[in-house]
Amino acid sequence: MQCYDCLADDQVTTAVAVCASCGAALCREHVRAEHREIRQLVGVGKATHEPSARRLVCGICYGAESPPSASET
Repeated sequence: MQCYDCLADDQVTTAVAVCASCGAALCREHVRAEHREIRQLVGVGKATHEPSARRLVCGICYGAESPPSASET
């Protein structure tokens, strides 16, 4: 499988991951790793899990899902 973003730039690079959001194949250069806290509704006690979950996404989905920075508002 080849990296989708590299193919758009007329390059051929082996993919090492798949975007969790859109399913695009990604190489090491284009993959972004997010860490998200997992929350679970419970009666009494800890409602989050450790360690945080790892989620691999492409640059497009990362930008679309991330809150805007202070300089962008």
